[in-house]
Amino acid sequence: MKPTKRKFAILGLKLFDIGILCLCFVFAGLYTYSEISPLSFAEFMSMRIKVSNFILFGILMLFANLIFSSFNLYRSRRLSGWSREAFDIIAAVSLCTLLIFASSRLFHLEIVTPYFLTIFWTLCIATLIAYRFILRELMRNVRLLGRNLRYVLIIGTNPR
Repeated sequence: MKPTKRKFAILGLKLFDIGILCLCFVFAGLYTYSEISPLSFAEFMSMRIKVSNFILFGILMLFANLIFSSFNLYRSRRLSGWSREAFDIIAAVSLCTLLIFASSRLFHLEIVTPYFLTIFWTLCIATLIAYRFILRELMRNVRLLGRNLRYVLIIGTNPR
């Protein structure tokens, strides 16, 4: 891949990961809230969200991006096994869940309960591992067709 294509691919992967985290957060929140009291679509649409909560959520997603980057989830893992990538995803999502738990205690977020965190953690891990596995298999098939390869020409006759 050319450097610009690679940068766009990594940016797309980062955005997709953050999107998955956001969707899992919303789904876990809706599921947890619906267990407490049944929620209709009209009631959901009439809910008020504070601007401070929205800003806090944005900051949490920025930290999640840093956590995912620190676990090297955006580097090439073509030569490593998928179990290592799955372990890194589990570790990164666990740290993000711990960050959400700590911020909920610090800012008194009522929606974040142990039940919420369990749903969020499980859903994020399952979705991210499945997505990465599918992406890995897709790229493997693309390479088998002769695309996304690099050819190297070595010139010389000495032992080195």
